[in-house]
Amino acid sequence: VLFRSCLQDDPITPPPGAKGPLWRAFLTPNPLTVGKRGQHPKRLDPFVRKLNEESQFSLLECPAPISVRVATFSGSSTYDPESFEEIKKEKRIIKALYDAEDLAAALKQLGYDAYTFHDREKSYVTVGSFHDVNDPRLMKTLRAFTAPKGANGKPAPKTLKDPRTKKSRWVFDPQPLPIRVPRL
Repeated sequence: VLFRSCLQDDPITPPPGAKGPLWRAFLTPNPLTVGKRGQHPKRLDPFVRKLNEESQFSLLECPAPISVRVATFSGSSTYDPESFEEIKKEKRIIKALYDAEDLAAALKQLGYDAYTFHDREKSYVTVGSFHDVNDPRLMKTLRAFTAPKGANGKPAPKTLKDPRTKKSRWVFDPQPLPIRVPRL
């Protein structure tokens, strides 16, 4: 009798208007992160700090607490198939570092406020410095770097040509992301 009454109120059936398989999911902070929710650890790894202090466009120099990540480099990606052999010869993190620095320089030439951040696995390029996530300039930056939908409905990657070679060299992330600027 008890089980029949439980089965009558089927808690698994989504209510009208529920969207997707995660309609009952809720956001929770990661218990493994250090500090308060959404904050970076208080101190950067000394190796990561050194990588970024030597950077020409270091995100650590960004005057505001928020920037928009527009590109991610892991050192083994390329838009030009002819350069695969060259990538195999270089160390991945060094390649990522140089690609990020070169893209930031190209974006600066185009008038963007570009920064780089390097960690042990990847390098990132960010654009802009914002004090609030509701800043209209931040929204404009997000729209400018969001990949357009292709003919198949999927995002078509945005690219930028290298001003020296005139070939497409850099591929932007499909969805730019506002990030908190790490501090020393």
